[in-house]
Amino acid sequence: LTSINSAIANLDNTVSDGLDDILSAKTDALSSINTNKTSSLSELTESKSGALSEITTSRNNALSLISTAQNTAETLINTGISNINQGLSDISDGLDDISDAETNALNNIESSETSALNSIAGAKNQAIEDISDIAGVDFTAFALNSDLADVATSGSYNDLLNKPTIPTVPTNISAFTNDAGYLTQHQDISDKANSSDLAAVATSGSYNDLLNKPTIPTVPTNVSAFTNDAGYLTSHQSLASKEDVHKPTYNRTSITTLSLDTNKIYVCTASSSYVYFFLPSLDYVQRTKFNQILVQLYMGTVVPVDLGTTLFFNGEEPDMSDTGYYNIIYEYDYTVGHWACGVIKKSAAA
Repeated sequence: LTSINSAIANLDNTVSDGLDDILSAKTDALSSINTNKTSSLSELTESKSGALSEITTSRNNALSLISTAQNTAETLINTGISNINQGLSDISDGLDDISDAETNALNNIESSETSALNSIAGAKNQAIEDISDIAGVDFTAFALNSDLADVATSGSYNDLLNKPTIPTVPTNISAFTNDAGYLTQHQDISDKANSSDLAAVATSGSYNDLLNKPTIPTVPTNVSAFTNDAGYLTSHQSLASKEDVHKPTYNRTSITTLSLDTNKIYVCTASSSYVYFFLPSLDYVQRTKFNQILVQLYMGTVVPVDLGTTLFFNGEEPDMSDTGYYNIIYEYDYTVGHWACGVIKKSAAA
């Protein structure tokens, strides 16, 4: 253990010395780096200042040279433009001189040509007159061959001038426009009848030309000629034994019961004990028609009244708790299959 502890102590000392050496070397290295860095920065600053000075001098020299060259170039360009303009002016003057010379030459040529033609014409006329005098013939009425058109001696249509345009005449009908609407093919007559196969009525339209004409009966002008199979009346019915259905039925004596019939009017007086109305029963045919009953009742004493139905107008049982005259109205309601009743008390206006 003693040896181990001693070795550990020596190791610690060695490590501590090594660390000290490393720190010392690191410090020396940093110091050297800073020194070199400072020296390098100083040298770079001096080099930079010298380079900038040289660049500025070179730049100023270059700008001076460029300015001088620019001025020289502008002078040369202006001189060249002036020379070009002078050349263009000289060319224009030369063209004017050429044009004038050309015009003068053309005028001289035209004048010479006119003079020559006049001389030739005069000589030709003089020659004709001389020949006419020698031959005793007036040649002035004749034209020279040179004055004639080609067609005068060839007689050919091809030698004419201003020939008309001759259209090409079509040889086929199809080349023309069918503005008249002519048929281009036969009509289909497979379903047409020959005139010889038609009946006479087909062309005459006359009833008289029909075959198998029907027998037309003579229509009677009197009703008596017809059979009365419908049973129409031939005379008025006798009403001697008939009564008006709306004729009132009077019961002047007091009543206790009364059997009513449809579409009737009853005039009656109530008894002093009670009144009972019996309503009629209707068959199917009667129920589909209008059915109404009117009862004109006088009640001198208030008594119970049985109206014979429980179906009332306005849904309320009539109030007959006072003496006086009443109209009792019955109407058959087909929708419910029952008689409905309404009661109106009559009195003088106040």
